[in-house]
Amino acid sequence: MNIIRVGVDIAKSVFHVHGVDRHGKTQWQGKYSRQKWLDALSRKVSAGAEIGMEACASSHRWARELQKRGYHPMCQRSCVCHSNAHSKTGVIFVQHEKLLK
Repeated sequence: MNIIRVGVDIAKSVFHVHGVDRHGKTQWQGKYSRQKWLDALSRKVSAGAEIGMEACASSHRWARELQKRGYHPMCQRSCVCHSNAHSKTGVIFVQHEKLLK
């Protein structure tokens, strides 16, 4: 499993993550507490991966923590998803980046 891109939905107490490989295939999805998500990320994802999240006050703090661990954080403005499927910011980020490549 070689995850190259992860989307993170940041909330008050629970973070949802969605990681894909270089083919855009989902390799990891999870729900973690604020205290445990960075450790889970470090176990599952190699340094150098892109980590995307919605730009907000706390995302800049998390971006600094991710940079310390060798990741490439990307903060993006929020987007509205017109879908009847269960969508999270992390999934939207990963799919958006897949379309750009």
